[in-house]
Amino acid sequence: RPPPTRAPPPSFQAGVLAAVRRELLGCTHLPKLTAAASVLGDLLRCPSHDGAAVGAGAAHGTLVLLGHAYPRVRKCVAHELYVRAIDDGGGDAGEGALADGSVRDAVCDVLL
Repeated sequence: RPPPTRAPPPSFQAGVLAAVRRELLGCTHLPKLTAAASVLGDLLRCPSHDGAAVGAGAAHGTLVLLGHAYPRVRKCVAHELYVRAIDDGGGDAGEGALADGSVRDAVCDVLL
């Protein structure tokens, strides 16, 4: 009988994204929601080998939080998205979910 095969372990970024999603389920704690917005904003620039999946998951999470019932959460998420969209500094600035110029322009149009 062959040994059971295990799926490769997720990258660190994928693990962080999964942990943030678990913590946000049914969450109403404002500091936790705003911290999650910041983490998801950082994950938008994820340049790892599975960066496309992590970046897309982070973009989905930020868009969900952008429609949140709490105005402070919406403001924090909008700020994070805007900062990530206009940020052009750093070595890996051209990678991630907002790397495409048309996507970046669309995000800025929605936020403004």
